[in-house]
Amino acid sequence: MLTLYTSNKIDALLYQLSSNIKARPLASPLTPEIIAVNNSAMEKWLQINIAQLLGVESNYHFPLPASLLWSVLKKHKPNLPEQDPLNRAGLQWRIFSALPELIHLDEFSTLKHYIQADIQGIKRWQLAGKIADSFDRYQYYRPDWLEQATGENQWQASLWNAITSDLAHHKLQMVETYLADLQAGNIPTNHLPERISLFAPSALPPLVLNTLLQLAECTEIQVDFYLLAPTNQYWLDLVSEKVAAKTRLNNPD
Repeated sequence: MLTLYTSNKIDALLYQLSSNIKARPLASPLTPEIIAVNNSAMEKWLQINIAQLLGVESNYHFPLPASLLWSVLKKHKPNLPEQDPLNRAGLQWRIFSALPELIHLDEFSTLKHYIQADIQGIKRWQLAGKIADSFDRYQYYRPDWLEQATGENQWQASLWNAITSDLAHHKLQMVETYLADLQAGNIPTNHLPERISLFAPSALPPLVLNTLLQLAECTEIQVDFYLLAPTNQYWLDLVSEKVAAKTRLNNPD
């Protein structure tokens, strides 16, 4: 089940979250309450304020959206490592290790020019960090770019294939399989969390959002979105400048 709570005041969202937790406690006190947040500052703020409103804050888990996705996959496949090997830090180390063997290929000529005199590996480490940032975003927003890069970006596909060659399945493949199993009813319900809350997300990658929507649609899990609306106006009264100009042309009076 999917429920959306919206407000232009974050305190109102906090009160709604606390009220829901109090009114519908989880079946077991040993089960963690999962509340996804965008940063550690929001986590600390929620911990303090939930404790004030409910009298105690205990056994709460505040994952980032990417960590939430990995934990959902790990519930289904317990043999997965604790952390995603293709997270930002893991990507940087894998890229740093793979570049020396790949740099002599024709498609890596631009990168070779940049790090050819890098004896201590400092430039290679910095470059690996920049590429890791891009690959991390690609996974969540443009996964097709990772394996279908052509032209001057062909090196990206070659590098991605090299750093994932030792993995039986990487995250993108696992999410695709997981969603197919969800739609087919092949996910045991006892492997799923009872409730997932997302508090004031400023943005959610499609990879995460689609998984949560499928969980809400295909299972009995409760997925709650607490969305901060940056206006006190009625949303349907808001129109773009283009629509407003067209309205004035059609109705000059």
